[in-house]
Amino acid sequence: LYPAGNSSDASARVLGPDDQRGARTWVIDGRKDGFGQGTSFNVTVRWTDAVQVSWESIPQLTEGQTALAAAGASLTEIAASGSDGLDDHKYSLRGSWTGYRLQAMKVRYDKKLYEATFKIG
Repeated sequence: LYPAGNSSDASARVLGPDDQRGARTWVIDGRKDGFGQGTSFNVTVRWTDAVQVSWESIPQLTEGQTALAAAGASLTEIAASGSDGLDDHKYSLRGSWTGYRLQAMKVRYDKKLYEATFKIG
């Protein structure tokens, strides 16, 4: 999945899946929206009649809250556990293609991004 344009925000039309992505990417520009360095975001992909991508900032997590998230806790459950502060960044995907288990995303330092590969269908 990829946006219709390069460096797109969440309002971009979603294309794919196919092999035509090229350099088209989404960009979460925290500076534009007033978010500080280290802000974490919850990225949601909704696949119904049309695919939609959206994101929202989430509170920074403690090490314990990060463990809750990895165990599949909801954002509400994590928020109720208290405290703030984030030790490091790790990104994962979860969906029917993983049996709803977390799949770690890999860091691509050469391209300055995180990526994951999975089959749909």
